[in-house]
Amino acid sequence: MPGTTRDVMAGSRRVAEVTPYTVELYERGSSLALEAKVEAALTAAGLPFTRRCVPLSGGVVEMAYEVEVLGR
Repeated sequence: MPGTTRDVMAGSRRVAEVTPYTVELYERGSSLALEAKVEAALTAAGLPFTRRCVPLSGGVVEMAYEVEVLGR
């Protein structure tokens, strides 16, 4: 469960609540095929995403996908 939400306002009225999520994929090296599957699943679910690649120690790579969902 995420710890934060953000309100979407119109004028002075709250019209929606947006909840940010991070989908994290840890790989040894980089697998374009696996990353493509994750991205296809997010796209099929109608979730626009921002992808971030973080090299970690020991040849491990973290691919983080930031998504926002209306509601909780």
